[in-house]
Amino acid sequence: MKRIENQVNELLTDLNISEVPVPVRHIAKALGLSIKSYDLGDGVSGALLFDDNKAVIGINPSESRERKRFTIAHEIGHFYLHKSHSPLFVDKDILFPDKGKNGVKVLFRDGKSASGEVKVEREANAFAAALLMPVNLLKREMNALELDDFKHDEEIINALAKRFRVSTIAMTFRLTNLGVLQ
Repeated sequence: MKRIENQVNELLTDLNISEVPVPVRHIAKALGLSIKSYDLGDGVSGALLFDDNKAVIGINPSESRERKRFTIAHEIGHFYLHKSHSPLFVDKDILFPDKGKNGVKVLFRDGKSASGEVKVEREANAFAAALLMPVNLLKREMNALELDDFKHDEEIINALAKRFRVSTIAMTFRLTNLGVLQ
């Protein structure tokens, strides 16, 4: 995952991004990705479709702002890391072994994917976390907090999640994975 952290840091540096919240829509546009809202149905947060060197991120409009940001970052991760794997990635709760329309290979995310059992999903999640909550910006924002004003870790997590526009669950996982929380 260190490789993914380094790739994200290079991308943010190349795009001159050093403020929070990280502008994921701007990043997608800079990479040539368009973002469209689609009624993707229950249990589908987003999708990434490659077509003739163009890529479109589809997001579920019924999701929260924080979930949409994570979905966009996750799909950017698929684009950045896995272009050669499949022309379509769909973040879905159930797995369908499907060739898709016109014989196109489709990768669906299921419960195993969410738990990290599928490597490409685990990598896309790590990419999304690193993109939305870069280590250097997390450190800077944590140093800017008056930690004495917080009585519990949950208050710090909530404050950081709000600044980075991510869910408290995503922030908790990120801080835990970085060893900040035990």
